[in-house]
Amino acid sequence: MIRSWSHQQKQIASLKREAEEQFASEETSDYFGFPTAYPYLLTRLKTGNVVIDCISGRRVTDFSLLPEEAQWVFTDGLDDSHLAPHQPDSAFETATWFQLDPSGVWFAKGGFSHKTDGDSYWVGVWRKNETSPFAVYEGPHAHRWSPQMVTVSRDGKTAASADRFGEIHVWEALTGRQIRVFPGARHSEIWNVQWNADGSRLHFGREPYAAGQFNFNHYGPLKETYDLAQRVMESQVQSDGAKTPTNFKYQVDGNRLTIRRNEKSWRFEEDAFGRPTCCTGFSHRLSGMEDIVFAGSQSGQLAALELRENGDVRVLRRFHGHHSNVTGISPSPDHELLASSSIDGTIRLWSLADLNSQSGDIDFIFRGNQVLSVPSGSESERAGLSAGDTIMSLGTMSFYESREMLIRNPFPPGTSIDLEMKRAIGTTYSPRFMLQPGPTHMEPLLSLLLTKDNEWVLWSPRGYYDTSGNGDRYIGWHENRERSDSAMFYKASQFRKELYRPLIVDKILELRNPDEAVLVIGTPVAIDRPQSDYRESPRLQQISPPVVRIVSPVDGFLTSAESVNILAEVDSPSGAQITNVEFQINGLGAVSKALSVEALNTESTKVFQQRVQLKPGPNTITITASTLKSESQPAVIQVVYAPAAANDSGEGRKSDVKSMLYVLAIGVSRYQHPAVRNLSYAHKDAEDFAGVWKQQQGLQYSNVECEVLIDEQATTDGIREAMDSLLDKQPGPEDIVVILFSGHGVYDERGNYYLATYETEPDKLRRTALPHTEIGHLVTRDLAHCRRLLFVDACHSAAAVSDNYASGDPWMDFGAVVYASSHWREVSEERPEWQHGAMVSAFLEVIQTVSSGDDPAASIVQDGIVTAKDLDFYFHRRIASLTSGRQHSATKWPITISDFPVAVRVPTNLPDR
Repeated sequence: MIRSWSHQQKQIASLKREAEEQFASEETSDYFGFPTAYPYLLTRLKTGNVVIDCISGRRVTDFSLLPEEAQWVFTDGLDDSHLAPHQPDSAFETATWFQLDPSGVWFAKGGFSHKTDGDSYWVGVWRKNETSPFAVYEGPHAHRWSPQMVTVSRDGKTAASADRFGEIHVWEALTGRQIRVFPGARHSEIWNVQWNADGSRLHFGREPYAAGQFNFNHYGPLKETYDLAQRVMESQVQSDGAKTPTNFKYQVDGNRLTIRRNEKSWRFEEDAFGRPTCCTGFSHRLSGMEDIVFAGSQSGQLAALELRENGDVRVLRRFHGHHSNVTGISPSPDHELLASSSIDGTIRLWSLADLNSQSGDIDFIFRGNQVLSVPSGSESERAGLSAGDTIMSLGTMSFYESREMLIRNPFPPGTSIDLEMKRAIGTTYSPRFMLQPGPTHMEPLLSLLLTKDNEWVLWSPRGYYDTSGNGDRYIGWHENRERSDSAMFYKASQFRKELYRPLIVDKILELRNPDEAVLVIGTPVAIDRPQSDYRESPRLQQISPPVVRIVSPVDGFLTSAESVNILAEVDSPSGAQITNVEFQINGLGAVSKALSVEALNTESTKVFQQRVQLKPGPNTITITASTLKSESQPAVIQVVYAPAAANDSGEGRKSDVKSMLYVLAIGVSRYQHPAVRNLSYAHKDAEDFAGVWKQQQGLQYSNVECEVLIDEQATTDGIREAMDSLLDKQPGPEDIVVILFSGHGVYDERGNYYLATYETEPDKLRRTALPHTEIGHLVTRDLAHCRRLLFVDACHSAAAVSDNYASGDPWMDFGAVVYASSHWREVSEERPEWQHGAMVSAFLEVIQTVSSGDDPAASIVQDGIVTAKDLDFYFHRRIASLTSGRQHSATKWPITISDFPVAVRVPTNLPDR
């Protein structure tokens, strides 16, 4: 369905039936747009050009009825066959862009040039009737990879082009001079991958080789490691990579892959597979096959190929998941898994079990839903299929949906299915087709996405995942709806309550089978039994997140009042009860005289309102809603508060007043119960931590109030009294609250996490320890109206009764910035040479400058002002360095909070490190 908006009629105009059928029967175009200033939509299809009048919704067949200046455009003007690249060794890659401009630019197109030191990529613009481009955009700062789309402004002065990296380059169309580059996706391009020797880690590289080294099967060095067991990234690679001895040699010519070994050679070529980019070959001892090659392509295809004695190549398995260049392929040491990397930002793990099994498949060659060729004597020939036919449906589903289902639930060979086909001439027919023996189709066991800001998420296709603090914001669910409705997209973080299941990920890695992994997970109180597959529509609908809409005020509302009433509608598509609605202003909990949220029930939705206080200038209002299983995307507006002029006394000039800082530092080195191991420096962590913050008085803060609880002072009741005292001081929106806990962290047998206080008894945790959720409630709810930093220097799982009941990182859902000293599977270290734990040691380094020797934080904090993000970055790098990679910090950063300054660096006499 294609629809257009009519400005004159102020309504949506749909295509008429004959035009819609024309589009439905064709594979989509290499051009879709408006080449003139008139409302005529052009789509270039394989069978010819289709022009639609967007006012009437009908296809244009008589071009003589068009305005005179537009007639030439849709006839002779669309002929781009005369265009030639600017260099002999260049070739086109993009579709042609058109524009009606009699005196200026007419065509734009992109391509690549072959050079001895590697291909270069360019975009050119041509004037009407000219063969050579009059301006070319290329060079070291231009596109790093194939341009995919180009457009030029209506005045012909500015061009924009997009490439396979997702980058958009804006440049002068008349000169080719760069104006600006918009970076691509937040994920990292992965240029290589390799298992380590015991199969517990993946070495990978995020930087490509230089042009002279960049080549087939050789795209980038291995510089980092991802630990699959601990789920942490390390900025180093041990020299223990799994080696795959092979004497295969490879040669690529276009889409043809030639494989040689000794005196024998094999050739593999498929148009749908595309240009091969990397290969690896080995003997697969589990299946007894000696000659197997795994090949990846530029289009993201990945296949296992059997090299037969007679010189034939048989596709054993196709692996579906990557969306762009496959850059590395590595079998695990036990040959049970395959790892592959791609510039799409992912490393995928695939099962190699039953590699020589077969599943039912179609035997014709296709691209999209178009039949390209039908082999002689094949089942498809018997069924009457012909090249050029369109596949409308397979069974009861569309062809695309059925192909997806065949990957998830393959049918055995010999299964009969019904096809709905359409001839090129427009007639339809419905043959019955018997699936033929063919390669198995495989989806990843797990996929790992790595981002440029060192976040990661490891997920299974069914939806279960493990993640770094904010990694699950980078993946999500694409839900197709009715053909007349746009698709929906949900971030995985919206389903964190339901799908964040690290233990299921553990079991998938252990059992290599997602079905068994879900069944094996037990049902302790802390973990609900997981569902099967959340890609099934009913499953996803059951947990569909709420939808929030701000009714009033409107975005950009200007007011002279110091408070405003916010009205929001909240709908729950799943029918689940709305359990919480949160109003935030500038990333903080909304402050009002009535802190409760008032709900006004209607038949279809719930309406919530709250009056919030504003600060002078722009105020960002954010509202989120949640159910027991999911949460909404934030609804956001901006309200501008322009107060009346302050009187001459300066009353109301709050911007001149520094904020207050409130510090609660808790450190427990000595424990009353003999079964709890004493620590050496936790008490010193708390004392020195508070001392450094006290130095900020008169610098970053007008006043600093610190309360320190150590050892026998840090009882459960003592900590609760200190938290109550903190609330009694009533921190304001401009103030900052900082809390440190340094000591033991412990799980009970039900998966609940506690902070071990002075009197904690391991067998009586509920009565003698502090549930971490109490601090969570303090920083997430009670102090939501001010900025909060929580530092937790405790072992996340070292003292757990049983890891089987640890449901994941206990700090994941806190509504404050949380700095955790270690990953939830690691032990937090302390050492005599530091006289502290690793986190507080790193904290002192970043806040205090050294008088002599190297300053390890100088390169991070260059202006002397430490921000919350600076702490995050420094902890990430320094804690891993101090502990030789045994400990890795983790920061939880709420999406509504932006970076802010926390301290001014001050001198110290710290020893050199």
